[in-house]
Amino acid sequence: MSKMLYNDQIMERENRVDIEDRGYQFGDGIYEVIGVYDGEPLMMDEHMERLERSARELRLRLPASTAELKNNLGKLVEANNLEEGIIYMQVSRGIASREHAFPNPETPAVTVAYTREEERQSDVEDKGAKAVLTEDIRWLRCDIKTLNLLPNVMAKQKAVESNAVEAFLHRGDIVTGSKCIERFYGERR
Repeated sequence: MSKMLYNDQIMERENRVDIEDRGYQFGDGIYEVIGVYDGEPLMMDEHMERLERSARELRLRLPASTAELKNNLGKLVEANNLEEGIIYMQVSRGIASREHAFPNPETPAVTVAYTREEERQSDVEDKGAKAVLTEDIRWLRCDIKTLNLLPNVMAKQKAVESNAVEAFLHRGDIVTGSKCIERFYGERR
């Protein structure tokens, strides 16, 4: 069984969420997806900078320094012997009773991370692939990597139903995002 990171502990992977975790109830949290190539996380410093920025924008206190988070994510990659794939990490505002206002400032944030093996899509990188264009209906602060991804899910489903690899999102004449673009260049506004 693969390992996961829960707060600052590497443990056996479990599939459970506290019903009162604000990430589950409200999408009140942030995330990063970090590529791993040849056993090394790609652009870890840049991902941690973006995580810090997203946390500041949402006034979410990270539960650890980015140095500690990087160290724990490195241990997670090692524990899972990951060579090619991704690290998925999210930080929610914590577990608290279901109230829209922020919980007590002493409520600890919850960090969860896991790894997944993924092969590079060399054929797509070399030859290209079909994509669809769809209107970007995400909230106007899509520069913050929040857990609210329903518009992304709907766009990807449109691509799947069109036998396309990806959906490119647009607002008017401006392409605002796609998984492929964001993976290599970061989201542009």
